[in-house]
Amino acid sequence: MSDAKKIASSKAKASSAIRNESWKYIQKYVNVLVNNDENNNDKRVYVLKLDVANEKIRNLLKLDQPKEILDYYRNTILNLGMIVLRFSIEEKRKKLKDILCCLSDAWDYFYSTTLHEIMAIFIPLGDLVFEVRNITLLAFRDLVLLKTGIEAVLENGQNISPHIKQMFIVLASIHESKPASENYMRLEALTVKVVRPYIGVKGYYPPFDEIEVSSSSTRNSLSKKKDKKKLTKTSEESTKISQLTHEVSTLSVTLSESNELSEYIGERNQRWESREGMLDLESVK
Repeated sequence: MSDAKKIASSKAKASSAIRNESWKYIQKYVNVLVNNDENNNDKRVYVLKLDVANEKIRNLLKLDQPKEILDYYRNTILNLGMIVLRFSIEEKRKKLKDILCCLSDAWDYFYSTTLHEIMAIFIPLGDLVFEVRNITLLAFRDLVLLKTGIEAVLENGQNISPHIKQMFIVLASIHESKPASENYMRLEALTVKVVRPYIGVKGYYPPFDEIEVSSSSTRNSLSKKKDKKKLTKTSEESTKISQLTHEVSTLSVTLSESNELSEYIGERNQRWESREGMLDLESVK
């Protein structure tokens, strides 16, 4: 192997070592940030050194493009970090038996503290730090919120903490694609259960009290239509009965007149027979 190849190989190994060591530190840093456990305070003091984390990002920028750094953060660092966060939520859920309460606490800490500290790590990326924010929020939506079983718990018009409402509104503000992804539509379906009025991908969602009034009006309208239909039907039936009564009456009159006519004809015939008999007797005499 020539000296040039040896130098290139040595540089490649050195770069790989720097890259691996930098990401290993960032991974440990993020894992500690997302874990809001009281027993985690000692680790935070020991591990969280922002100036060191910034230096690791600067080292990575010397080796890779910003987009490559973001992709690795999204696909590797963040995935593991969100698993750690979801595990801590599940552990609290075993004690509290209330997923909404656990989510409320987790989101409050994540949004007010963790998210900003993660963004601070990537300050060397410049404006791309806002992309880090969006990537991190999307990971919380997909890998934490939508994997907690909240869809089976949340009900329309349910009273929830302000933190949960804030969580839905903030996450709904992140649009990762057009048309909206399946996970975004799942989020919207959850959001409109507790946040009204709301304008989403599917349009305008009115307040629940307006829906109740509308439903009541619809029921009243349907009831009136049914009553009107019944009234019309009753009127038609009355008309038919009147017609039948008239026909029966007419028939009765006709039959009565027919009977009178028959009696008249019978009496007339008897008179004629009596007169013919008298004429015969007179002729004999």
